[in-house]
Amino acid sequence: MKKLQLYYALPLLLILFAIVSCDTESAYEQRVEEDDNRIKGFLAENGLDAERHSSGVYYKALNEESGGENIRAGDVVSIYYHMTTLDSVYEEMTTDSLNPIKLHQYNSSMVPTGLIDGLSMMSTGDKYRFYIPSYLAYDHYANNSYFNAHAIFIMDIEVVEVEETDDLLDGEMEAINNYIEEHNLDSIESFSSGLQYMVLEEGDGDQPSENNQVKLNYTLRYLDGTEVDEHDEVVSQVNDKYMVKGLLEGIKKMHEGETAMFIMPSEIAFGGSVAILPTEVREDLLDDGLIKYNVLPFTPIIYEIELVEVR
Repeated sequence: MKKLQLYYALPLLLILFAIVSCDTESAYEQRVEEDDNRIKGFLAENGLDAERHSSGVYYKALNEESGGENIRAGDVVSIYYHMTTLDSVYEEMTTDSLNPIKLHQYNSSMVPTGLIDGLSMMSTGDKYRFYIPSYLAYDHYANNSYFNAHAIFIMDIEVVEVEETDDLLDGEMEAINNYIEEHNLDSIESFSSGLQYMVLEEGDGDQPSENNQVKLNYTLRYLDGTEVDEHDEVVSQVNDKYMVKGLLEGIKKMHEGETAMFIMPSEIAFGGSVAILPTEVREDLLDDGLIKYNVLPFTPIIYEIELVEVR
């Protein structure tokens, strides 16, 4: 069962891991020691060398570019990656050389969380290898299709670009405008927030107001057509507790019985959201209730909404 993709919330996954890590100091210290010994044993067995960061992440510079832009807290970092488990049970890598993934460099913005410490040492053009202990990754969480509980990850990371969040909007709006032009959406209406609004089928009922309840049918997808979520007869309150900013703005413009398309940049949608690596496990985390939404960080989205009822 998919979870509703209407609002932004802190992933339960990150809260859960924080609780588990703080469960008992002795259990946490034991896990740190066990993971540290596993990483050191792997390095020794394979004749490899790496340094230990104060966080517990081990790292090795594979390539360092002089004059690269340093990564600071709050930056948006574009990376290519290759990751495996320490036991080589699972492997994933970036497959699209034209579209590196974007991560938001701040606390609780990504899993494995150890990657935040790793990226803080890097600059654009650098390539590092990280050995991330389980307590800075998925801890006790296990997924039979991908990795076991207390999995340690090896991650090769290449930093492609560093941007500030304010710089992203222009690129996203260019992508949205290209989509509108390619699909001949001549009747679409543009608003200063970045919301693009187009009536697909007229309605003649009431318009929702703040804190009304509405019943919706909706589909959520990316600009490339990939469907992220769809639900029928969803009941939600009309306020920013239950809807992302762009959806709230659009819903208030509709009439009962209307079907409309909303296209919006990430700034008024799911923003930086949480980055999940490996990406393949994201859907399972959503199904398990450990994350609240499946939208990738810094990604423009399209809603098709039917406003069934205003209460």
